[in-house]
Amino acid sequence: MHSTRAWPRLKDHAEAVRWYRKAAEQNDVEAQYFLSVSYESGLGVAKDSCEAYKWPLPAATQGHEDAKNKNASKRSAWKGRYILPR
Repeated sequence: MHSTRAWPRLKDHAEAVRWYRKAAEQNDVEAQYFLSVSYESGLGVAKDSCEAYKWPLPAATQGHEDAKNKNASKRSAWKGRYILPR
């Protein structure tokens, strides 16, 4: 398995997202977090706020600090405006 630490350096963002997804589906917390960042920024994929919100959730439950912070900020930003997934 490739180290997720090197993935943000890939020049082809669509290729990076393909690797993120494969690893994220196997519960790799770094990949789950980077996949959410990709969906939020639109790098390598079309921007999708639902996917950007969905992917850091499993990473946060596994202890990924950046994912925990991302979830907390999204919850407070979206509170009262959207029905949040559980």
